Amino acid sequence: VCVGLLGSIIGIKTLKLTRIKSPIAKGLSLGAAAHAVGTSTAMDISSKYGAYASLGLTLNGIFTALLTPTILRLLGLL
Repeated sequence: VCVGLLGSIIGIKTLKLTRIKSPIAKGLSLGAAAHAVGTSTAMDISSKYGAYASLGLTLNGIFTALLTPTILRLLGLL
């Protein structure tokens, strides 16, 4: 919850500072980094941002679920 709130609050400002202009990049990064709260913020900006934020959130979840067991095995934690 804390990461989502922080990402939602400072995410857009950070992206402006880095001069990223692409709505695709902004939406994907908000969804992947700030999860559902970031996706909600992206939807408030525009439906295009929201769509890419939803995609980023989904891909982040899929890759996390697929890669976590492998990484834990490599580290000897599983």
